[in-house]
Amino acid sequence: MFTFSDHDYKWCVECCGNIRKDAFSCKFCHKPVGSKLLQAKLPQNVGGFITSAARQLPGFDDILQSIPREFKKRIDDADEKSPPPYIGLSPGVDPGENRHRERNSNICPPNPPNAIVSGLVWDILISLHAQGLSLTKICSDPRLQLIELSPGEISAEYEQRVHEINGGHKCKHCAEFVRSDDEVCRFCGGTAQNPPKPINAMLVLTEDISRFDPTLLRNILIWEAAKRRIDEAPSLEQEVLNKNRITDDEVNRQILTLRQNPDQMPRSRWRQRMFDLGISPGYHEAGQEFDLDYFMLEDLAMLGRALTPDFAKNEHADAQQALIVFDHALNRWQNNRFYAQQKYLLLSGKAMVYLHLNEDENYQRFKREGDEALLEMIPEEMRRSLQESMNEPKMPLLDGLDKMDPEQRLQSLENVEKDFIEGQTERLDRMNALIPGLGEVFQGIGAASNRMLQVSKYALKAQSALEKSDPDSACKEYESAIVLLGTDVHDVSRRAELLLQLANAQLVKGDKESAEDSFRRAFADAADVLEADLDPNPSSQAHHKYACFLRDNGTYSSAEEHFLKAFSFYSQSRERLIDKGWLPADSPRDSWRMKEDYAKLLHSMARYDEAKVVAAESAVLKEHEEEEERQHKLKRSKEKES
Repeated sequence: MFTFSDHDYKWCVECCGNIRKDAFSCKFCHKPVGSKLLQAKLPQNVGGFITSAARQLPGFDDILQSIPREFKKRIDDADEKSPPPYIGLSPGVDPGENRHRERNSNICPPNPPNAIVSGLVWDILISLHAQGLSLTKICSDPRLQLIELSPGEISAEYEQRVHEINGGHKCKHCAEFVRSDDEVCRFCGGTAQNPPKPINAMLVLTEDISRFDPTLLRNILIWEAAKRRIDEAPSLEQEVLNKNRITDDEVNRQILTLRQNPDQMPRSRWRQRMFDLGISPGYHEAGQEFDLDYFMLEDLAMLGRALTPDFAKNEHADAQQALIVFDHALNRWQNNRFYAQQKYLLLSGKAMVYLHLNEDENYQRFKREGDEALLEMIPEEMRRSLQESMNEPKMPLLDGLDKMDPEQRLQSLENVEKDFIEGQTERLDRMNALIPGLGEVFQGIGAASNRMLQVSKYALKAQSALEKSDPDSACKEYESAIVLLGTDVHDVSRRAELLLQLANAQLVKGDKESAEDSFRRAFADAADVLEADLDPNPSSQAHHKYACFLRDNGTYSSAEEHFLKAFSFYSQSRERLIDKGWLPADSPRDSWRMKEDYAKLLHSMARYDEAKVVAAESAVLKEHEEEEERQHKLKRSKEKES
């Protein structure tokens, strides 16, 4: 028990968390790792998360020798499959030795561990406790005190897990044992009726990029309210104070504190605990040491981002509060010796808030000031490289191809591709000179981008061939594009889209049998994407296109069934996008096309009154979408500048 062997456990292919081998959903990122597409994936960079967990523990090599051999073997195997990072290492520094030093360092990580790292730390300590080893010495280390892990906490968790294994049942989603009377799994949050709601794995992996800290937000608002009263400056909106349940008593106590100690600034609970424990976060870069002052200011920048709509895309997003946080940092922290390093993030973050608010003048002002701050803070050589890169050709955006002339788009694509590739070697060399290893990383990213670029070029050639009434060539180009796609979720989703376009070309060609086969393959891919990514959009598109095919061939009853399924999947897709913050609640998002096609079916079925109503709904939605598209293009042009 608690050996965490490869017989019982695996690394999540999406977030690298340590999860049960028979789990269908990861208990960390909640992705359906038991689905067909995700089962075929391999986890990436598990070694990096092991290093992050090691940095929370004292004497990791000694601990590694004490954990069960099955657990150690999994960690060793993960290390073999996850080469140590080499980006930023000075020439001559061995990546393996550097990773070993990082794992056995006494330096405290500057920020709280994410759920994946924290989960691995718990599992390591539980495996030691299960063998009867004392955790007193290990847990006396300030790093474990900081994350509030004590021998008692570990023992209590161990006893609870033993009780759940012996008398409980397995969660049908994450496969962890829970008490038999628990309605909600304490590990993944799933219930008997509903699986856990998937989290964007990248948000789990990059929690530090935008972390919402409600305690820090309250402390800032209380501090600001108190300071403004002392200075007799305009007060904070009462609505903001009420939203965060801030009372007059709290503000008055802060006023007394500020009068006694005017230099005291608001801190997060994590930073306050570091201060109380006498821990200085050790972080070195380019010969400079960053201490608590640096990370306190960074906390403000990250909190501002977490509150910024369009950036955070979460339930905490609040433009008004984001501006309060950014202004607090920019106006109150100017004496901080690391102010210059964080000024760019603060100004660019404030610009993004004004972009969301459609205040163009303020957006342009703070974007310009942010760009100037960025150039001021970086070394001269890197500054020149950055300025040169701003004038270099960028890989074009490949979305919206169906709204452009295929021939012109293809020519433009090939021209930019040629310019981009010609200067690629020089750019990669320059990246490596500035930050060793960075060029190789971008080379790998570029290879993947080039493959998708080729897919798009084949698709454009196919569209162009169809416009020239050459369906034979169109089919060949679509098939060439499809062959390049792999088993990744995004590839399979793209393949489903291309298969529907191939089916259309085959119908133009008069080959109904091949078109039926392409529809069948598209449905299969759409089902796999729905299972793996919970994205209903490919299924909506497949049912929509197949319904049109059936309608045009006089199979009206079946066509209506597929239209209704298309509408159902579309509704799910729309709700998913709204929930993620990627789509406004009133956006039609292309639904007018589906209604327009359905109206044609109703007309063919002699249901004229219904057809008239649906056609009118389609016209209104089309007008709405065209206006939304105009606004979106205007906003995107501003975003590209930043």
